[in-house]
Amino acid sequence: VDQCIADKYLGRFANGRLEGWLDGFRPLSKEEFADAPTSDAIAVQMANLHASFVVPDYLQSFHDPSQPAMWTQLHAWMEQALSYEQFKTEADTDRAQKLNLNQIKAELDHLEKEIVPADAAVAFCHNDLLSANIMKCP
Repeated sequence: VDQCIADKYLGRFANGRLEGWLDGFRPLSKEEFADAPTSDAIAVQMANLHASFVVPDYLQSFHDPSQPAMWTQLHAWMEQALSYEQFKTEADTDRAQKLNLNQIKAELDHLEKEIVPADAAVAFCHNDLLSANIMKCP
C-alpha cells in the first residue's frame, strides 16, 4: 500500500485472491481510466511493479519460473469452458455455442505448436486491468 499498488495479500481461492481493505479508496471510473494522465500514471506504476516484484516465499508454490504457465492456464480455461453443456443462463449458453469453442481450441493448439516458438518470452498481460480493478488513492 505504501506505493499505492496493493494492500496486504490475504489468501488465494479457486477463482481468485483476497486482499486487504483499502479504507477510503475507490475504484476508478471509466472516464478516469480513459484520461491520458491517469492511464500514463497507471503504466508507470505497472512498470515499477514489474521492475521490482519478487515472488514472496508464501506464493512460490504457485510460481515456477522455469515453466511458463501461459499455455497450461489457457488450456485449463478452454477445458473448463468445453466441459459445460449449459451455462448460468440460456443467453450465456447461446453465446458460448456461437463462439464455436472447438474451433477456438484448435486455434489455441495451433498457436502453441506452430506459431509461438517454444523458447518465446511470452507472459500473461494484465487483461484484468480494468477501471473497476484499480483503486484510486484518496
